[in-house]
Amino acid sequence: MDFYDLGSLFVGKQKRQEQLEETDREYWEILSLYQNESANEGISKIALHPVGRKGVFEVSKTKQLFYVFSGQCDVIVEDKKVTLLPGNILYLAVEKIYKIAQIDSGTMLVKVEFGSLKKLQDFFSEPVLNEIKEKDNPYKQVINFGYVLFGVNKKDDPSYLIERLITEQITNSKYSKLIVELNLKICLVELLKGHYLVSPEQYTKKTKYQKEDFLDYIDIHFQKADLHKMALFFGYNPNYLSNTLKKTTGKSFMELIQIKKLNVAASLLANPQISIEEIINYLGYSSSSFFYRKFKEFYQISPGQMRNKLWKEE
Repeated sequence: MDFYDLGSLFVGKQKRQEQLEETDREYWEILSLYQNESANEGISKIALHPVGRKGVFEVSKTKQLFYVFSGQCDVIVEDKKVTLLPGNILYLAVEKIYKIAQIDSGTMLVKVEFGSLKKLQDFFSEPVLNEIKEKDNPYKQVINFGYVLFGVNKKDDPSYLIERLITEQITNSKYSKLIVELNLKICLVELLKGHYLVSPEQYTKKTKYQKEDFLDYIDIHFQKADLHKMALFFGYNPNYLSNTLKKTTGKSFMELIQIKKLNVAASLLANPQISIEEIINYLGYSSSSFFYRKFKEFYQISPGQMRNKLWKEE
């Protein structure tokens, strides 16, 4: 399974659950389970919360991370409500009482369990642990409250790392275990640095994505960009995202994609070793005539004329 297929997997799992009566739905859909759950060497279980099932109070039997892949939800930890937004990570210590509020379609909450790991510090070597302890980090908050909220956005490194390790854990292919362990360690170090730490007073505060976040996403995914996938990434309804893009950038989703593709095309035309047909395929156009037409509308000259112009300038 590819890293970018996580959303499709989660949607399929939730649709299957939605077809069942609420009382028949599993409280957590297990995505990956190590045979040796007592192993003190990292993740033992990954599970997805179903849509529409009423929450019940649970007690964390192991250390756990809750990760919001998309949408948002509320978690009651003892007597405190914690609002989780896309990309957010909630860490729970052992024996904490919590309840997941009923979540709606489009919200995908993943739980990662850590086997019988007694102390989170035990996961690190001594030199790494000493380096972490010297920094301003969330240890104090874990000791005082037993849970910590990290205000990670989907574009931040810890979000990428946790999605990568979830993919590898589910795939369970050659070297997956090593990749999971390394990604988990890096993810935890990033979190323990404290940059993403949210104070308890801000646990229900909502955050907004900025124009730059949307443009960064398009810069990375322009070849296979899809409004529904982008909406899923940011935890928005597609119509809401479309309106937000228009409001913040002045352009529609498709206009932003076209502009990015055509800018990339112009830069690639400067390289004589790349043919125009190769550029068309790279950009994801299924029709050469469509590309030629859009290019000329945007630059007022054809791709061939643009290439000649760039060569002369050199």
